Amino acid sequence: MTGLVGEAGGLASSLALLPGISTEEEEDPGFRALRCPRKKGWFYVGQDTGEVVPARCGTAWCWFCGPLNAQEIAGAIGLADPERLVTLTLVGDSWAETQLKVQQLVRDVRAAGFEFEYVMHVEPNPRGTGRHAHIFQKGDYIPQDFLQERCFANGLGIPDIRAFVPKGGPKVAYGVKLAGIDYGLKLTERAESLAGYLAVNGGRLTHQSRGFFSDEYGVGCGVLEARRAWRRVVTTMPQAWGLRHRPDWETLGQTLSPRPR
Repeated sequence: MTGLVGEAGGLASSLALLPGISTEEEEDPGFRALRCPRKKGWFYVGQDTGEVVPARCGTAWCWFCGPLNAQEIAGAIGLADPERLVTLTLVGDSWAETQLKVQQLVRDVRAAGFEFEYVMHVEPNPRGTGRHAHIFQKGDYIPQDFLQERCFANGLGIPDIRAFVPKGGPKVAYGVKLAGIDYGLKLTERAESLAGYLAVNGGRLTHQSRGFFSDEYGVGCGVLEARRAWRRVVTTMPQAWGLRHRPDWETLGQTLSPRPR
């Protein structure tokens, strides 16, 4: 994602990412909480119930959509039922270095004959003392001493390895934390933390192997379908949605809903 952040150059302003958004709107927490700024005038209409909700762009770096995407991915992680959580503290000072180290670790584990499917995200340490990575893993049981040895050999230090314990089932969003703040952070706080989170993750919310995610029936799928599956699990009345351009509806006070793009 070019133009978003630079490892050495610091964070790009969200104003630079959202052309046409005024400084007043950028600094107003109430504006951020209302709707996606890039989809003003667009609405989804429920084909079964007639429910109207604001549309959203769905991009990771949008101050409104990014946190909602993170909640969906966190729910999808729970739906995939991972078995272990591995925390790595020596992941390097850039996303490129982190990616290289983790990819080599995965290659080593798979070369030894173990099935290793995973999703990973990196977090900056709250005190600005570097970064660490969380890997949610499923597949074969991997002896802890072997996994520790491979982490150490690839410059990842001694990992913290523990069984993954679900926190309330798929209706609870967990797995993704933004800049050290857990999944329950407020919308008005997320804009500030989201840019830093994306900076250390190569512009993406998570990175995963092809075999990690699954739908509500346990069938393997990609991350987008896994997010849809999680929404189906937590939605009481699934329905088809139609997209309509109606700028005049902006003043009607429609109920906000985290409708996907």
